[in-house]
Amino acid sequence: MPKKYLLIATLVGMVAVGADYVRAKEARFSHTYAEEAIPETGLPKVVPTHPRLLIRRDKWEGGLSLAEFRARGKLPKPPWAKHTGHARMLALYYLSTGDTSVVPTVVNLVLKSTYWPGYGSDCALAFDWIYPALNEAQKKALIDRLVKYGYAAAKFGERYSCLYSHYSYRPPSDMLMIGLALDGEHPDAKKFQAWAMGYFKKNYFPAWQRTGGGWQGGGHAYYRYAGDPMILAIACWASATDEDVFKLIKQEYGNWLEEHMYFLIYQMLPDKTRVDSTGFDYAPDFQICKDQTIMLIARGYKNPDGYAYLRWMGKEPKKNWLLYDAETDAKKPLFPDRLPLTKLWGRDGFGYLQMRSNGWEPDSTVIEFKCGDYFWSHNFLNQNSFYIYHKGRLAIQSGFYDSYGGNHFDHYYSKTISSNSMLIFQPGEFTWTPIRRPHSDIDEEGFFPEPGGQRVIAWGAETCFTFREFLSRSHSKQHFETGNILAFERAPDFSYSYVCGDATDAYNNPKYSYGVKGRKNRPKITRFTRSLAFLDRKYLVIFDRVDAVEPSYRKAWLLHSISKPEVRGTLISAKVPGHIEDFHGDEVIITYEGGKLASPEKNGRLFIRTFLPEHHYIRRIGGKGYEFYSNGKNRPLCRQPPDYCKQETGNWRIEISPSKPAKSDVFLHLLYPCDSNTTEMPKAELIVSNDKKMVGISVGGWVVMFGKAGEVDGTVRYRSLGKAKHLVVDLMRGVKYKVNGVEGGSKVIKASEEGCLHFTTAEPGIVTLTPMK
Repeated sequence: MPKKYLLIATLVGMVAVGADYVRAKEARFSHTYAEEAIPETGLPKVVPTHPRLLIRRDKWEGGLSLAEFRARGKLPKPPWAKHTGHARMLALYYLSTGDTSVVPTVVNLVLKSTYWPGYGSDCALAFDWIYPALNEAQKKALIDRLVKYGYAAAKFGERYSCLYSHYSYRPPSDMLMIGLALDGEHPDAKKFQAWAMGYFKKNYFPAWQRTGGGWQGGGHAYYRYAGDPMILAIACWASATDEDVFKLIKQEYGNWLEEHMYFLIYQMLPDKTRVDSTGFDYAPDFQICKDQTIMLIARGYKNPDGYAYLRWMGKEPKKNWLLYDAETDAKKPLFPDRLPLTKLWGRDGFGYLQMRSNGWEPDSTVIEFKCGDYFWSHNFLNQNSFYIYHKGRLAIQSGFYDSYGGNHFDHYYSKTISSNSMLIFQPGEFTWTPIRRPHSDIDEEGFFPEPGGQRVIAWGAETCFTFREFLSRSHSKQHFETGNILAFERAPDFSYSYVCGDATDAYNNPKYSYGVKGRKNRPKITRFTRSLAFLDRKYLVIFDRVDAVEPSYRKAWLLHSISKPEVRGTLISAKVPGHIEDFHGDEVIITYEGGKLASPEKNGRLFIRTFLPEHHYIRRIGGKGYEFYSNGKNRPLCRQPPDYCKQETGNWRIEISPSKPAKSDVFLHLLYPCDSNTTEMPKAELIVSNDKKMVGISVGGWVVMFGKAGEVDGTVRYRSLGKAKHLVVDLMRGVKYKVNGVEGGSKVIKASEEGCLHFTTAEPGIVTLTPMK
């Protein structure tokens, strides 16, 4: 095996051992592709001629014919001409020119290769594309090699393959493309098709429907191992058969594939670097996917937004001679001006929301929110976390993926303490790793203290071969159910966007607390919900309810930054002067002062004001030697990021905690992203209903109110300070309310199915909401 794969293979083996251990106790689920196969009699009809993968010999609606492609290929210096040592690229050169002189080289490259996930797909493409130029001996040798690779893919995949991981996607993709390439040439071709298509339809398609098309498997560093090969295989499925698989996914699986293209588009920030909070990563400018993936989905759905996005990125789709479609390009795109400013992926699974103030314009604010399932061991423990960009990264996911394991990874990067979520500190709470790392303050059994965050889930869906198994274990064993979107609503004009997430299950709680090797944690919380309201695309209000099992468990509201936060308040203690300090105060200012990434002309600034808890203190932690402080020590990187890796790792965090111990606390914050020339936060006031069941904020001509203890089922009264738009949430869903004090007099307004009322007032006075049951 090549040296560059040794480390990867070691980690794959570790995961496989964990997977085998769990599967032994889950015998009722399928563990082979044969068990997931569709009947061969139900397979789609395969195009009888070669080429058939991505391109056909004859004219067809979904793409280019060979003649059309060769007409394009007559342009000087095709991009694949220089790839003399790559079978797939040389085969593409033959396909575009008809130059048979490269065919023997392609054959030798395939025959000399050794199987590794992904090689099967490349070899299948090469075989299909050079097929007309092969003699019988060459043809037989390549067919034998591809059949061998098909079975090797099945063996690898059945040991390691899972729903939400990286290398897991390559084996079934290899089998599918090999089966399609060999159809009519070998009897096992139908078997490979049945195994792969059955696995895709029964597992990958519903699994991705659960994510809404969002990518959940360990950040974008691993995307090229998973998303790219899967999309390529689906496109080959469409080109080689009479089954419109793109249409099938749109009609029967929640249109996740087209939504996936939009997820990739929304992952780009206005400065054309990526968000970096969806999973372990290498760099925000690390290539999120090959342009090929965007091109394949855009062509499959005749959707010009993919082309418009690539051009916005400075890339010309017409240069992709194989995949460019003029009919698609002739349509008017929605990107960037007409795409939704607020969008949610996977409400019942992935739970990822993004809100933008001005699309992809340089002055746009981008806010992320995450609350959903746990998918695999390269996910952050960051449910109910947020991320804010405005002319620079202002509230970030901190740390750097310097290795899978080690001091920084174990104690900081993979933990909740590195995210903008909530910590609840319980004495004696432990976390665990299945891989012994003596250098990371981990004992010989793999235990170490949990720094206040969400419960450990040692392995995620990489221990699940089928989607049915994943669903069964969402509420058993590791309990992959870690978060739910309770409510989501946006105004048609995006004047407000609202979301509420429940991340209680992400922590040790009475329903489930993590245990391993005879030890078990105790429950520490009974509730953690977080609501975000983005008003006029300017003001972000965050409201949290946190109920701890014991009053003594300290709660800490987290926000991470690259630059040092300015705390407007009084220093009350300094555990380490300049590095760990506590303040009395309500306001924090963070200014983006530039970093490794693109720096705009005017840097962004974030104001944070705490309204609740009424009595609280602000702890500021960071600076040189304290950037990644956790479990009583700094947890520095095991290795520094290489030059190409522009991750902005973070240097500081603030923790906002109640001054008085209590089982239940609510946190109410106003966050205001703006330019650095803004020196003061907008005026805002706390509003409390007469019965104290609702609390909220008045700011910028808006009033937003939240149920202090959850859904409010009675009459609500509060004072409006003047002309304002009101957003009242946590009301009874679908119930009509008589609203007094609104503009124009009393009105009957029906609460939305998300429990929201929206109305306006013209002057100061009492607003009364009376349910009409």
